[in-house]
Amino acid sequence: MRSTENLNMSARCRRFPFGDLSNVHTVIYTALLICIATTLFILYGRLSARIAPNHHHGIYISEMSLKGKDGAQEYAEKDRSCQKLLSEGRFQHDPLTWRPAGCRMHNYTAIDARRCVTSRGRPIYIVFMGDSRIRELFYTFADLFTADYKERKKLHHHIKFQDDMLNMKLHFLWMPAVNHVQLQQLESWLAMNNSERADLIITSVAIYTQQFSTSPSEASKEALRQYKENITHIVPLIDKLKTSTKVIWRLQDPVEEDQLHGYRARFTNDRINRYNQGAMESLQHSAAEIWSSTRLVFQGCDNPTRDGIHLARLPLHWDSQILFNMFCNKFMGFNKEVCCSR
Repeated sequence: MRSTENLNMSARCRRFPFGDLSNVHTVIYTALLICIATTLFILYGRLSARIAPNHHHGIYISEMSLKGKDGAQEYAEKDRSCQKLLSEGRFQHDPLTWRPAGCRMHNYTAIDARRCVTSRGRPIYIVFMGDSRIRELFYTFADLFTADYKERKKLHHHIKFQDDMLNMKLHFLWMPAVNHVQLQQLESWLAMNNSERADLIITSVAIYTQQFSTSPSEASKEALRQYKENITHIVPLIDKLKTSTKVIWRLQDPVEEDQLHGYRARFTNDRINRYNQGAMESLQHSAAEIWSSTRLVFQGCDNPTRDGIHLARLPLHWDSQILFNMFCNKFMGFNKEVCCSR
């Protein structure tokens, strides 16, 4: 009897954790599944760790990678590349070349410029809006497409260049002050379909406004206050245009004060700096992009102006090249070292 009781106790002890034989098989099968799942999870983690760095090098960009660290870094670098093109850089010598911080510029030729506009497969419309300084930049930019201007000597007028073969329009709009005229022009673009609006607007005004006030009078302070207020009035329109149009606000370059006489002696670098600061404050939360690297180009040239106010050929050349790189590089198939090419 004692031996039978011992056997029964032993049987009960074996059945306590496992039950009958079929339950043993179930437990073993479950344990195997857990081991397989754990192994697959570890292998997946290691594989993901190896693949992730490739997003940074542009092998592919998916919705998932855009949400992750590497995808965000890819887009952040793209933004920084264009931001630095418009804000940072220095001259390199032998040969003399403008080098933005962190990226390389392509030197556009007439062939490159034409390929840029034809590669879009649609009409291209670029507007330069402002005073005589912007007009000079318009001429330099357009020179890569044509040097034949019947209206080159026209002052204080709108100037239009159109090439039907390239399906392109370049306009200079004489609007030397931020006022109701600029406001109405922006409103007229907003009334158009997206396809009819300008692709790019480059604008800059301040010099013309300054000639009507003398520093350091109260009238001069009022002119600056009004300038800043007028910019705030056009900000909502610039923001509404962002779905179709990139707006670039070009800060005013310095002047060579020792070359300025008569009413032009009112144009001082101190005043220009205050107007630039006012523009940046008014535009800081807008869709407009601030273009400040032109001032560095100016400072890097030995003879930056031809009359104390208007730029000489060398700084105009590099300012124009910065614009071409900003507007075209994304569509030209350059490698990622070139600014704005990603």
